[in-house]
Amino acid sequence: MHFYQCSDRSIKFRTEDPELVDLGLWLTFDMGFSFDCCLDALCVVDDVLSGRSETAGYDGNDYEVSMSNLAAVFTHIGGPPPTSCPMPTVKSAVEEYWRFLLTLPQNPQVIRSYRPELPSHLAALLWWEEYRERPHPYRGRLEGIPAQGPE
Repeated sequence: MHFYQCSDRSIKFRTEDPELVDLGLWLTFDMGFSFDCCLDALCVVDDVLSGRSETAGYDGNDYEVSMSNLAAVFTHIGGPPPTSCPMPTVKSAVEEYWRFLLTLPQNPQVIRSYRPELPSHLAALLWWEEYRERPHPYRGRLEGIPAQGPE
C-alpha cells in the first residue's frame, strides 16, 4: 500500500490488492491528517497483537473496526458488507501511515493550543499519554515516537 498527497492536499492511497481497499479507506478517511487518531490506531493494534486485549475496536467517522489477534473487520458505516484483513497487514499499514504523516509539512494555518512549541506528532504523543495516563506502547519502536521525551 502506498500513501500520497494530492495537489489539493487530500490524502490518497494505492494498492494492487482489492482486499486492502477498506484498510486504505479507513486510514485515509478516518485518520486523515490526525496524529492523534493514528496513535489510537497504533495502540489498538498493539493491544490485540501483544495480548493486552483479546479484542479491540476503533470507531471512526466512516468505519467501525473490530480487531482480534488474527484479523481486523472493517464495517463501512451505511455501506457494503464488512471486509477483513489479517492483523500483520493492518499493523504494517498503520505503521506505514504514521511514517507517511511524518513526511507531510505542518499546515501553517492550523493553530494548536496544546504544546504549540513542539512538532505536531510530538504534541499529539504527549497529549495521548497525558489523557490515557500511560506511555504509548510504540515508545521507541517507530520513528517519530521516541523512547523518551519530550518533556
